[in-house]
Amino acid sequence: MNAKMDENEMMHGHTDQPSPDGKWYSQEGYHIVSKALLSDGYAERMLNDPSARNDKHKTFGHPPFTIKDGKRDSPANAFWGPMRARSNVKLMTDAKVEYLVHDATGTVSGVVYGGVAQASLSSRGAVIMAAGALSTPKVLIQSGVGPNSQLNLLKDRSEFPGVSQTGGWIPNSNVGRNLFDSGLMYASFSHSNMSSFHFPKRPAEAINQYMNHNFTGPWAGAGPVLISYETGEVSGRTYEFQSNVLADAIGEFGSANDTFTMSLYVNNQESRAASGFDSNGDWQAFNDGDAYFSTPRDLAAMQSYAQRMIRLMEDSGAKFLSAPESELETVAAWVKDTGSYISYFFGGTCYASSDANDIERCADEKLRVLGLQNVFLADASAMRDGTVNPYGFVMYIGREAADQVKTFIASGGSASNGTCSVLENDVNYVGNDVGSHRSASADACCPTCSGISGCRAYTWTDYDGGTCWLKSSRGATESKAGARSGVLKSATNACSALEDNVAEPHGVSMAARSADKCCSICKATGGCKAYTWQEQNGGICTVKGGKENRQ
Repeated sequence: MNAKMDENEMMHGHTDQPSPDGKWYSQEGYHIVSKALLSDGYAERMLNDPSARNDKHKTFGHPPFTIKDGKRDSPANAFWGPMRARSNVKLMTDAKVEYLVHDATGTVSGVVYGGVAQASLSSRGAVIMAAGALSTPKVLIQSGVGPNSQLNLLKDRSEFPGVSQTGGWIPNSNVGRNLFDSGLMYASFSHSNMSSFHFPKRPAEAINQYMNHNFTGPWAGAGPVLISYETGEVSGRTYEFQSNVLADAIGEFGSANDTFTMSLYVNNQESRAASGFDSNGDWQAFNDGDAYFSTPRDLAAMQSYAQRMIRLMEDSGAKFLSAPESELETVAAWVKDTGSYISYFFGGTCYASSDANDIERCADEKLRVLGLQNVFLADASAMRDGTVNPYGFVMYIGREAADQVKTFIASGGSASNGTCSVLENDVNYVGNDVGSHRSASADACCPTCSGISGCRAYTWTDYDGGTCWLKSSRGATESKAGARSGVLKSATNACSALEDNVAEPHGVSMAARSADKCCSICKATGGCKAYTWQEQNGGICTVKGGKENRQ
Protein backbone atom coordinates (compact mmCIF):
# COMPACT_ATOMS: atom_id res chain seq x y z
CA MET A 1 0.00 0.00 0.00
CA ASN A 2 2.73 2.48 0.92
CA ALA A 3 4.48 1.88 -2.40
CA LYS A 4 1.33 2.58 -4.38
CA MET A 5 0.57 5.68 -2.32
CA ASP A 6 4.09 6.87 -3.15
CA GLU A 7 3.50 6.16 -6.84
CA ASN A 8 0.33 8.25 -6.78
CA GLU A 9 2.17 11.14 -5.15
CA MET A 10 4.73 11.12 -7.95
CA MET A 11 1.91 11.99 -10.37
CA HIS A 12 0.44 14.99 -8.62
CA GLY A 13 1.65 17.89 -6.53
CA HIS A 14 1.22 17.87 -2.77
CA THR A 15 2.23 20.54 -0.33
CA ASP A 16 1.35 21.95 3.07
CA GLN A 17 2.25 25.43 1.76
CA PRO A 18 -0.31 25.95 -1.03
CA SER A 19 0.66 29.57 -1.72
CA PRO A 20 3.57 29.67 -4.24
CA ASP A 21 5.35 32.38 -2.23
CA GLY A 22 6.04 29.82 0.50
CA LYS A 23 4.01 31.67 3.13
CA TRP A 24 1.21 30.38 5.32
CA TYR A 25 -1.84 32.64 5.47
CA SER A 26 -4.76 32.96 7.91
CA GLN A 27 -2.70 31.35 10.65
CA GLU A 28 -4.33 32.89 13.73
CA GLY A 29 -6.50 29.82 14.26
CA TYR A 30 -3.47 27.59 13.80
CA HIS A 31 -1.52 29.39 16.51
CA ILE A 32 -4.41 29.35 18.99
CA VAL A 33 -5.22 25.67 18.56
CA SER A 34 -1.62 24.46 18.28
CA LYS A 35 -0.82 26.07 21.64
CA ALA A 36 -3.71 24.16 23.21
CA LEU A 37 -2.69 20.87 21.59
CA LEU A 38 0.94 21.19 22.63
CA SER A 39 -0.19 21.67 26.23
CA ASP A 40 -1.95 18.29 26.00
CA GLY A 41 1.08 16.37 24.76
CA TYR A 42 0.48 16.61 21.01
CA ALA A 43 3.47 16.88 18.66
CA GLU A 44 3.69 19.12 15.58
CA ARG A 45 4.52 17.22 12.39
CA MET A 46 4.69 17.54 8.63
CA LEU A 47 1.69 15.29 8.22
CA ASN A 48 2.57 13.79 4.85
CA ASP A 49 6.11 12.80 5.76
CA PRO A 50 6.67 9.00 5.83
CA SER A 51 7.53 9.15 9.52
CA ALA A 52 4.25 10.89 10.37
CA ARG A 53 1.59 9.63 8.01
CA ASN A 54 1.39 6.17 9.59
CA ASP A 55 1.96 7.35 13.16
CA LYS A 56 -0.76 9.93 13.67
CA HIS A 57 -1.71 9.55 17.34
CA LYS A 58 -1.65 12.94 19.09
CA THR A 59 -0.06 14.78 16.16
CA PHE A 60 -1.05 17.93 14.30
CA GLY A 61 0.21 20.08 11.49
CA HIS A 62 -0.59 22.07 8.38
CA PRO A 63 -2.93 20.19 6.03
CA PRO A 64 -1.31 18.71 2.92
CA PHE A 65 -3.13 19.66 -0.28
CA THR A 66 -2.91 18.29 -3.82
CA ILE A 67 -2.01 21.77 -5.02
CA LYS A 68 0.81 22.87 -7.29
CA ASP A 69 1.71 26.49 -8.11
CA GLY A 70 -1.39 27.65 -6.25
CA LYS A 71 -3.80 25.52 -8.31
CA ARG A 72 -5.50 22.18 -7.80
CA ASP A 73 -3.34 19.42 -9.25
CA SER A 74 -5.59 16.36 -9.02
CA PRO A 75 -7.28 14.49 -10.48
CA ALA A 76 -8.02 16.33 -13.73
CA ASN A 77 -4.56 17.78 -14.25
CA ALA A 78 -2.44 14.95 -12.86
CA PHE A 79 -4.34 11.97 -14.25
CA TRP A 80 -6.58 13.09 -17.11
CA GLY A 81 -3.87 15.36 -18.50
CA PRO A 82 -1.41 12.56 -19.38
CA MET A 83 -4.22 10.20 -20.37
CA ARG A 84 -6.05 12.43 -22.84
CA ALA A 85 -3.37 12.06 -25.54
CA ARG A 86 -3.86 8.30 -25.79
CA SER A 87 -5.58 7.16 -28.95
CA ASN A 88 -7.58 4.48 -27.14
CA VAL A 89 -9.05 6.78 -24.47
CA LYS A 90 -12.37 8.59 -24.83
CA LEU A 91 -14.00 10.86 -22.25
CA MET A 92 -17.76 11.20 -22.51
CA THR A 93 -19.72 13.84 -20.60
CA ASP A 94 -23.47 13.90 -19.94
CA ALA A 95 -23.39 10.12 -20.28
CA LYS A 96 -25.24 8.83 -17.23
CA VAL A 97 -24.76 5.07 -16.86
CA GLU A 98 -28.04 3.14 -16.62
CA TYR A 99 -26.90 -0.47 -16.26
CA LEU A 100 -24.37 -3.15 -17.16
CA VAL A 101 -25.24 -5.82 -19.73
CA HIS A 102 -24.23 -9.25 -18.45
CA ASP A 103 -24.88 -12.94 -19.07
CA ALA A 104 -25.85 -15.60 -16.54
CA THR A 105 -22.21 -16.25 -15.61
CA GLY A 106 -21.71 -12.64 -14.55
CA THR A 107 -19.59 -11.62 -17.54
CA VAL A 108 -20.36 -8.04 -18.58
CA SER A 109 -20.38 -7.34 -22.32
CA GLY A 110 -21.59 -3.75 -22.42
CA VAL A 111 -22.55 -0.57 -20.57
CA VAL A 112 -25.84 1.19 -21.34
CA TYR A 113 -25.75 4.96 -20.84
CA GLY A 114 -27.88 7.95 -21.71
CA GLY A 115 -30.99 5.79 -21.82
CA VAL A 116 -30.32 3.75 -24.97
CA ALA A 117 -26.67 4.08 -26.07
CA GLN A 118 -24.37 1.15 -25.39
CA ALA A 119 -20.59 0.86 -25.14
CA SER A 120 -19.53 -2.70 -25.91
CA LEU A 121 -16.61 -4.53 -24.33
CA SER A 122 -14.08 -6.66 -26.14
CA SER A 123 -13.76 -10.34 -25.25
CA ARG A 124 -11.15 -9.47 -22.62
CA GLY A 125 -12.73 -6.19 -21.55
CA ALA A 126 -13.47 -5.02 -18.01
CA VAL A 127 -15.57 -2.37 -16.29
CA ILE A 128 -14.20 -0.10 -13.56
CA MET A 129 -16.86 1.24 -11.22
CA ALA A 130 -15.99 4.70 -9.89
CA ALA A 131 -19.38 6.31 -9.37
CA GLY A 132 -18.80 6.71 -5.63
CA ALA A 133 -20.09 4.92 -2.57
CA LEU A 134 -23.66 6.16 -3.08
CA SER A 135 -23.96 5.61 -6.83
CA THR A 136 -21.91 2.49 -7.57
CA PRO A 137 -24.46 0.27 -5.75
CA LYS A 138 -27.27 2.06 -7.58
CA VAL A 139 -25.81 1.13 -10.98
CA LEU A 140 -25.22 -2.46 -9.84
CA ILE A 141 -28.78 -2.92 -8.59
CA GLN A 142 -30.15 -1.36 -11.78
CA SER A 143 -28.10 -4.03 -13.59
CA GLY A 144 -29.80 -6.87 -11.72
CA VAL A 145 -26.86 -7.29 -9.34
CA GLY A 146 -27.73 -6.98 -5.67
CA PRO A 147 -30.04 -8.16 -2.88
CA ASN A 148 -33.09 -10.08 -4.09
CA SER A 149 -35.29 -7.78 -2.00
CA GLN A 150 -34.10 -4.80 -4.05
CA LEU A 151 -34.37 -6.60 -7.38
CA ASN A 152 -37.92 -7.70 -6.59
CA LEU A 153 -38.87 -4.05 -6.00
CA LEU A 154 -37.74 -3.08 -9.50
CA LYS A 155 -38.48 -6.14 -11.63
CA ASP A 156 -41.89 -4.95 -12.87
CA ARG A 157 -40.92 -1.31 -13.42
CA SER A 158 -40.33 -0.37 -17.03
CA GLU A 159 -37.81 2.32 -16.09
CA PHE A 160 -35.37 -0.38 -14.92
CA PRO A 161 -34.75 -2.55 -18.01
CA GLY A 162 -31.42 -3.78 -16.64
CA VAL A 163 -33.20 -5.73 -13.91
CA SER A 164 -35.16 -7.75 -16.47
CA GLN A 165 -32.33 -8.32 -18.98
CA THR A 166 -31.87 -11.80 -20.45
CA GLY A 167 -28.79 -12.49 -18.31
CA GLY A 168 -31.05 -12.74 -15.27
CA TRP A 169 -30.20 -11.71 -11.75
CA ILE A 170 -26.80 -11.95 -10.09
CA PRO A 171 -27.57 -12.17 -6.36
CA ASN A 172 -25.21 -10.22 -4.10
CA SER A 173 -26.89 -9.55 -0.79
CA ASN A 174 -24.36 -6.91 0.31
CA VAL A 175 -24.62 -4.39 -2.54
CA GLY A 176 -25.61 -1.10 -0.92
CA ARG A 177 -25.15 -2.41 2.62
CA ASN A 178 -22.63 -1.31 5.29
CA LEU A 179 -22.72 2.39 4.36
CA PHE A 180 -20.54 4.43 6.71
CA ASP A 181 -19.59 8.05 7.15
CA SER A 182 -17.55 9.93 9.73
CA GLY A 183 -19.40 11.43 12.67
CA LEU A 184 -19.04 15.22 12.63
CA MET A 185 -19.71 18.07 15.05
CA TYR A 186 -18.96 21.75 14.40
CA ALA A 187 -17.64 23.47 17.53
CA SER A 188 -17.31 27.25 17.10
CA PHE A 189 -15.19 29.49 19.32
CA SER A 190 -14.19 33.11 19.71
CA HIS A 191 -10.75 34.29 20.83
CA SER A 192 -9.20 37.71 21.33
CA ASN A 193 -6.23 36.78 19.13
CA MET A 194 -8.36 35.50 16.25
CA SER A 195 -8.76 37.30 12.91
CA SER A 196 -11.23 35.39 10.76
CA PHE A 197 -10.83 34.85 7.03
CA HIS A 198 -14.28 34.51 5.47
CA PHE A 199 -14.15 32.32 2.36
CA PRO A 200 -17.91 32.70 1.68
CA LYS A 201 -17.58 36.50 1.52
CA ARG A 202 -14.96 36.26 -1.26
CA PRO A 203 -12.70 39.06 0.06
CA ALA A 204 -11.71 41.32 -2.83
CA GLU A 205 -8.16 41.82 -1.59
CA ALA A 206 -7.56 38.05 -1.40
CA ILE A 207 -8.95 37.46 -4.89
CA ASN A 208 -6.88 40.34 -6.29
CA GLN A 209 -3.70 38.90 -4.76
CA TYR A 210 -4.48 35.44 -6.10
CA MET A 211 -5.33 36.55 -9.65
CA ASN A 212 -2.69 39.24 -10.07
CA HIS A 213 0.23 38.03 -7.93
CA ASN A 214 1.11 34.55 -9.14
CA PHE A 215 -1.79 32.72 -7.42
CA THR A 216 -0.53 33.57 -3.94
CA GLY A 217 -2.31 34.39 -0.71
CA PRO A 218 -5.07 32.81 1.37
CA TRP A 219 -7.15 32.02 -1.72
CA ALA A 220 -4.53 29.44 -2.74
CA GLY A 221 -5.57 27.28 0.20
CA ALA A 222 -8.52 24.94 0.18
CA GLY A 223 -10.11 24.89 3.62
CA PRO A 224 -8.69 23.93 7.01
CA VAL A 225 -5.57 25.58 8.39
CA LEU A 226 -4.76 22.79 10.87
CA ILE A 227 -5.49 19.08 11.22
CA SER A 228 -4.97 17.03 14.37
CA TYR A 229 -5.27 13.30 14.99
CA GLU A 230 -5.50 10.94 17.92
CA THR A 231 -6.78 7.50 18.81
CA GLY A 232 -8.58 6.48 21.96
CA GLU A 233 -10.52 3.62 23.47
CA VAL A 234 -14.21 3.85 24.32
CA SER A 235 -15.93 0.84 25.91
CA GLY A 236 -13.32 -1.57 24.57
CA ARG A 237 -13.24 -0.21 21.01
CA THR A 238 -10.47 1.90 19.47
CA TYR A 239 -11.65 5.08 17.75
CA GLU A 240 -9.82 7.42 15.39
CA PHE A 241 -10.45 11.11 16.11
CA GLN A 242 -9.64 14.14 14.01
CA SER A 243 -10.03 17.92 14.24
CA ASN A 244 -9.96 20.33 11.31
CA VAL A 245 -9.56 24.00 12.20
CA LEU A 246 -11.37 26.43 9.90
CA ALA A 247 -10.38 30.09 9.53
CA ASP A 248 -13.88 31.33 10.36
CA ALA A 249 -16.98 30.14 12.18
CA ILE A 250 -19.89 28.10 10.86
CA GLY A 251 -23.51 29.27 10.74
CA GLU A 252 -24.78 32.00 13.04
CA PHE A 253 -21.28 32.92 14.24
CA GLY A 254 -19.85 33.26 10.74
CA SER A 255 -20.19 37.04 10.46
CA ALA A 256 -17.94 37.79 13.44
CA ASN A 257 -14.27 38.54 12.88
CA ASP A 258 -12.87 36.86 15.99
CA THR A 259 -14.29 33.36 15.52
CA PHE A 260 -13.14 29.99 14.20
CA THR A 261 -14.54 26.47 14.03
CA MET A 262 -13.13 23.08 14.93
CA SER A 263 -14.68 20.29 12.87
CA LEU A 264 -14.62 17.29 15.21
CA TYR A 265 -14.63 13.87 13.53
CA VAL A 266 -15.05 10.29 14.68
CA ASN A 267 -13.69 8.59 11.57
CA ASN A 268 -14.31 4.90 12.15
CA GLN A 269 -17.81 4.62 13.56
CA GLU A 270 -19.39 1.20 13.93
CA SER A 271 -22.77 2.67 12.91
CA ARG A 272 -23.96 1.49 9.50
CA ALA A 273 -26.80 2.29 7.11
CA ALA A 274 -27.85 0.92 3.72
CA SER A 275 -28.41 2.64 0.38
CA GLY A 276 -31.18 1.34 -1.83
CA PHE A 277 -34.44 1.89 -3.67
CA ASP A 278 -37.58 2.59 -1.68
CA SER A 279 -41.03 1.19 -2.44
CA ASN A 280 -41.64 4.03 -4.93
CA GLY A 281 -38.57 3.12 -6.96
CA ASP A 282 -36.62 6.16 -5.77
CA TRP A 283 -32.97 5.82 -4.80
CA GLN A 284 -32.23 6.71 -1.19
CA ALA A 285 -28.73 7.19 0.17
CA PHE A 286 -30.04 6.29 3.62
CA ASN A 287 -32.69 3.72 2.82
CA ASP A 288 -32.26 1.71 5.99
CA GLY A 289 -30.38 2.04 9.27
CA ASP A 290 -28.47 5.02 10.64
CA ALA A 291 -24.83 5.79 9.87
CA TYR A 292 -24.44 8.35 12.67
CA PHE A 293 -24.13 7.74 16.43
CA SER A 294 -26.55 4.81 16.20
CA THR A 295 -24.63 2.76 18.77
CA PRO A 296 -24.02 3.87 22.36
CA ARG A 297 -20.26 3.64 21.84
CA ASP A 298 -20.25 5.90 18.78
CA LEU A 299 -22.23 8.55 20.65
CA ALA A 300 -20.03 8.23 23.73
CA ALA A 301 -16.90 8.48 21.57
CA MET A 302 -17.96 11.82 20.10
CA GLN A 303 -19.18 13.12 23.44
CA SER A 304 -15.89 12.36 25.19
CA TYR A 305 -13.81 13.77 22.32
CA ALA A 306 -15.87 16.98 22.14
CA GLN A 307 -15.67 17.43 25.91
CA ARG A 308 -11.88 17.15 25.90
CA MET A 309 -11.27 19.40 22.91
CA ILE A 310 -13.66 22.08 24.13
CA ARG A 311 -12.03 22.03 27.57
CA LEU A 312 -8.58 22.33 25.95
CA MET A 313 -9.67 25.35 23.94
CA GLU A 314 -11.25 27.10 26.91
CA ASP A 315 -8.13 26.49 28.99
CA SER A 316 -6.25 28.33 26.22
CA GLY A 317 -8.49 31.39 26.37
CA ALA A 318 -11.15 30.55 23.75
CA LYS A 319 -14.89 30.87 24.39
CA PHE A 320 -17.14 28.01 23.28
CA LEU A 321 -20.09 29.40 21.30
CA SER A 322 -22.05 26.41 20.02
CA ALA A 323 -23.81 25.60 23.31
CA PRO A 324 -24.98 27.78 26.23
CA GLU A 325 -22.33 26.32 28.55
CA SER A 326 -19.21 24.20 28.32
CA GLU A 327 -19.80 21.92 31.30
CA LEU A 328 -19.33 18.22 30.57
CA GLU A 329 -23.03 17.43 30.86
CA THR A 330 -23.98 20.35 28.61
CA VAL A 331 -21.49 19.33 25.92
CA ALA A 332 -22.69 15.71 26.05
CA ALA A 333 -26.29 16.90 25.65
CA TRP A 334 -25.26 19.22 22.78
CA VAL A 335 -23.72 16.30 20.89
CA LYS A 336 -26.72 14.04 21.48
CA ASP A 337 -29.38 16.66 20.71
CA THR A 338 -27.64 18.14 17.66
CA GLY A 339 -26.68 14.81 16.14
CA SER A 340 -23.97 14.32 13.58
CA TYR A 341 -23.61 16.46 10.50
CA ILE A 342 -22.93 14.67 7.22
CA SER A 343 -19.19 14.45 6.54
CA TYR A 344 -19.54 13.09 2.98
CA PHE A 345 -16.75 10.58 3.70
CA PHE A 346 -19.04 7.81 2.48
CA GLY A 347 -17.85 4.25 1.93
CA GLY A 348 -18.50 0.58 2.54
CA THR A 349 -21.44 -0.06 0.20
CA CYS A 350 -19.64 -2.90 -1.60
CA TYR A 351 -16.60 -3.50 0.53
CA ALA A 352 -13.83 -5.83 -0.58
CA SER A 353 -12.31 -8.65 1.45
CA SER A 354 -10.08 -11.66 0.82
CA ASP A 355 -12.07 -13.65 3.40
CA ALA A 356 -14.71 -15.78 1.68
CA ASN A 357 -16.23 -16.44 5.10
CA ASP A 358 -16.95 -12.75 5.66
CA ILE A 359 -20.71 -12.79 5.21
CA GLU A 360 -20.83 -9.03 4.65
CA ARG A 361 -18.22 -8.69 1.92
CA CYS A 362 -19.43 -7.57 -1.49
CA ALA A 363 -16.20 -7.81 -3.51
CA ASP A 364 -13.14 -10.04 -3.42
CA GLU A 365 -9.47 -9.27 -2.78
CA LYS A 366 -9.07 -8.23 -6.42
CA LEU A 367 -11.72 -5.52 -5.90
CA ARG A 368 -14.00 -7.56 -8.16
CA VAL A 369 -17.73 -7.48 -7.42
CA LEU A 370 -18.90 -10.90 -6.22
CA GLY A 371 -21.00 -12.60 -8.86
CA LEU A 372 -19.44 -10.59 -11.70
CA GLN A 373 -16.37 -11.75 -13.58
CA ASN A 374 -15.02 -8.50 -15.02
CA VAL A 375 -16.32 -5.60 -12.90
CA PHE A 376 -13.85 -3.93 -10.53
CA LEU A 377 -14.35 -1.26 -7.86
CA ALA A 378 -12.23 1.90 -7.87
CA ASP A 379 -14.02 4.07 -5.32
CA ALA A 380 -14.87 4.29 -1.62
CA SER A 381 -17.59 1.66 -1.88
CA ALA A 382 -14.74 -0.89 -1.57
CA MET A 383 -13.59 0.42 1.83
CA ARG A 384 -14.70 -1.64 4.83
CA ASP A 385 -14.20 1.05 7.49
CA GLY A 386 -13.70 4.77 7.77
CA THR A 387 -10.22 6.26 8.02
CA VAL A 388 -8.51 9.52 8.91
CA ASN A 389 -7.47 9.89 5.26
CA PRO A 390 -10.42 8.97 3.01
CA TYR A 391 -9.11 11.01 0.08
CA GLY A 392 -5.78 9.20 0.10
CA PHE A 393 -7.35 5.78 0.44
CA VAL A 394 -9.76 6.39 -2.44
CA MET A 395 -6.79 7.34 -4.62
CA TYR A 396 -5.03 4.16 -3.48
CA ILE A 397 -8.09 2.05 -4.34
CA GLY A 398 -8.12 3.57 -7.81
CA ARG A 399 -4.44 2.71 -8.24
CA GLU A 400 -5.00 -0.85 -6.98
CA ALA A 401 -8.03 -1.34 -9.24
CA ALA A 402 -5.98 -0.21 -12.24
CA ASP A 403 -3.35 -2.85 -11.48
CA GLN A 404 -6.00 -5.55 -11.07
CA VAL A 405 -7.62 -4.66 -14.38
CA LYS A 406 -4.24 -4.54 -16.10
CA THR A 407 -3.53 -8.09 -14.87
CA PHE A 408 -7.01 -9.22 -15.90
CA ILE A 409 -6.62 -7.87 -19.44
CA ALA A 410 -3.09 -9.26 -19.77
CA SER A 411 -4.46 -12.71 -18.92
CA GLY A 412 -6.84 -12.43 -21.86
CA GLY A 413 -9.83 -11.49 -19.75
CA SER A 414 -10.14 -14.92 -18.19
CA ALA A 415 -13.42 -15.26 -16.35
CA SER A 416 -11.85 -17.54 -13.76
CA ASN A 417 -11.61 -15.71 -10.48
CA GLY A 418 -9.77 -18.32 -8.45
CA THR A 419 -12.73 -18.64 -6.08
CA CYS A 420 -14.26 -21.84 -7.45
CA SER A 421 -13.10 -25.42 -7.44
CA VAL A 422 -13.14 -27.78 -10.42
CA LEU A 423 -16.68 -29.11 -10.85
CA GLU A 424 -17.50 -32.68 -9.85
CA ASN A 425 -19.58 -34.26 -12.61
CA ASP A 426 -22.52 -36.56 -11.83
CA VAL A 427 -22.19 -35.72 -8.12
CA ASN A 428 -24.90 -34.22 -5.92
CA TYR A 429 -24.16 -32.55 -2.57
CA VAL A 430 -26.91 -33.75 -0.22
CA GLY A 431 -28.76 -31.26 2.00
CA ASN A 432 -27.39 -28.07 3.61
CA ASP A 433 -29.45 -25.92 1.21
CA VAL A 434 -29.49 -22.16 1.80
CA GLY A 435 -31.27 -21.18 -1.42
CA SER A 436 -31.57 -21.75 -5.15
CA HIS A 437 -31.13 -19.78 -8.34
CA ARG A 438 -32.34 -20.44 -11.87
CA SER A 439 -29.48 -20.93 -14.32
CA ALA A 440 -29.26 -22.65 -17.69
CA SER A 441 -25.74 -23.88 -16.93
CA ALA A 442 -23.53 -24.78 -13.98
CA ASP A 443 -21.10 -22.01 -14.91
CA ALA A 444 -23.26 -19.41 -13.17
CA CYS A 445 -23.47 -21.30 -9.87
CA CYS A 446 -20.06 -20.31 -8.50
CA PRO A 447 -20.44 -16.52 -8.98
CA THR A 448 -23.99 -16.79 -7.63
CA CYS A 449 -22.82 -18.70 -4.54
CA SER A 450 -19.96 -16.27 -3.91
CA GLY A 451 -22.47 -13.42 -3.70
CA ILE A 452 -24.81 -15.13 -1.21
CA SER A 453 -24.16 -14.90 2.52
CA GLY A 454 -23.57 -18.34 4.00
CA CYS A 455 -23.14 -20.14 0.66
CA ARG A 456 -20.02 -22.31 0.55
CA ALA A 457 -20.93 -24.99 -2.02
CA TYR A 458 -23.46 -25.72 -4.75
CA THR A 459 -24.98 -28.34 -7.01
CA TRP A 460 -26.42 -27.68 -10.46
CA THR A 461 -29.17 -29.85 -11.95
CA ASP A 462 -31.40 -29.51 -15.00
CA TYR A 463 -34.49 -29.06 -12.81
CA ASP A 464 -36.86 -26.37 -14.12
CA GLY A 465 -34.58 -25.55 -17.06
CA GLY A 466 -31.49 -25.46 -14.85
CA THR A 467 -31.10 -24.66 -11.15
CA CYS A 468 -28.19 -23.87 -8.85
CA TRP A 469 -28.82 -25.39 -5.43
CA LEU A 470 -26.84 -23.24 -3.00
CA LYS A 471 -25.45 -24.92 0.13
CA SER A 472 -23.75 -24.01 3.38
CA SER A 473 -21.21 -26.83 3.01
CA ARG A 474 -20.25 -29.77 0.80
CA GLY A 475 -21.47 -32.36 3.28
CA ALA A 476 -22.46 -35.84 2.14
CA THR A 477 -22.44 -36.70 -1.56
CA GLU A 478 -24.30 -39.07 -3.84
CA SER A 479 -24.17 -40.06 -7.48
CA LYS A 480 -26.68 -38.23 -9.68
CA ALA A 481 -26.56 -38.30 -13.47
CA GLY A 482 -26.15 -34.84 -14.97
CA ALA A 483 -25.54 -33.07 -11.66
CA ARG A 484 -22.46 -30.85 -11.36
CA SER A 485 -21.16 -29.70 -7.98
CA GLY A 486 -18.41 -27.50 -6.59
CA VAL A 487 -17.23 -25.54 -3.57
CA LEU A 488 -15.74 -22.11 -3.00
CA LYS A 489 -12.01 -22.69 -2.68
CA SER A 490 -11.56 -20.46 0.35
CA ALA A 491 -14.53 -21.98 2.15
CA THR A 492 -12.16 -24.46 3.81
CA ASN A 493 -10.70 -21.55 5.76
CA ALA A 494 -13.73 -21.34 8.00
CA CYS A 495 -13.82 -20.91 11.75
CA SER A 496 -14.15 -23.86 14.10
CA ALA A 497 -17.55 -24.97 15.32
CA LEU A 498 -19.17 -22.60 17.79
CA GLU A 499 -19.37 -23.46 21.48
CA ASP A 500 -22.68 -22.27 22.89
CA ASN A 501 -22.74 -20.23 26.09
CA VAL A 502 -18.96 -19.99 26.43
CA ALA A 503 -17.56 -16.56 27.28
CA GLU A 504 -14.05 -15.32 26.48
CA PRO A 505 -14.12 -12.10 28.50
CA HIS A 506 -10.61 -10.67 28.34
CA GLY A 507 -10.40 -9.40 24.80
CA VAL A 508 -11.21 -6.41 22.61
CA SER A 509 -14.89 -5.96 21.81
CA MET A 510 -16.59 -4.47 18.78
CA ALA A 511 -19.94 -4.60 17.02
CA ALA A 512 -20.85 -7.64 14.89
CA ARG A 513 -24.34 -8.58 13.79
CA SER A 514 -23.69 -12.34 13.75
CA ALA A 515 -21.31 -15.05 14.97
CA ASP A 516 -20.13 -15.55 11.38
CA LYS A 517 -19.17 -11.89 11.20
CA CYS A 518 -17.34 -12.24 14.52
CA CYS A 519 -15.39 -15.15 13.02
CA SER A 520 -14.43 -12.96 10.06
CA ILE A 521 -13.28 -10.16 12.36
CA CYS A 522 -11.10 -12.58 14.32
CA LYS A 523 -9.48 -13.90 11.14
CA ALA A 524 -8.74 -10.36 10.00
CA THR A 525 -7.25 -9.32 13.37
CA GLY A 526 -3.58 -10.02 13.95
CA GLY A 527 -3.02 -12.29 16.96
CA CYS A 528 -6.66 -13.33 17.32
CA LYS A 529 -7.00 -17.02 18.17
CA ALA A 530 -10.46 -17.08 19.74
CA TYR A 531 -13.65 -15.06 19.84
CA THR A 532 -17.01 -14.78 21.56
CA TRP A 533 -20.19 -13.41 20.03
CA GLN A 534 -23.04 -12.21 22.25
CA GLU A 535 -26.47 -11.03 21.18
CA GLN A 536 -26.93 -7.96 23.35
CA ASN A 537 -26.80 -4.42 21.94
CA GLY A 538 -27.23 -5.68 18.39
CA GLY A 539 -24.30 -8.11 18.64
CA ILE A 540 -20.95 -7.84 20.41
CA CYS A 541 -17.82 -9.63 19.18
CA THR A 542 -14.90 -10.10 21.58
CA VAL A 543 -11.62 -11.14 19.95
CA LYS A 544 -8.66 -12.39 21.97
CA GLY A 545 -5.31 -14.12 21.85
CA GLY A 546 -6.46 -17.52 23.10
CA LYS A 547 -9.25 -19.49 24.72
CA GLU A 548 -9.95 -19.18 28.43
CA ASN A 549 -11.83 -21.28 30.94
CA ARG A 550 -15.57 -21.63 30.60
CA GLN A 551 -17.68 -19.21 32.60
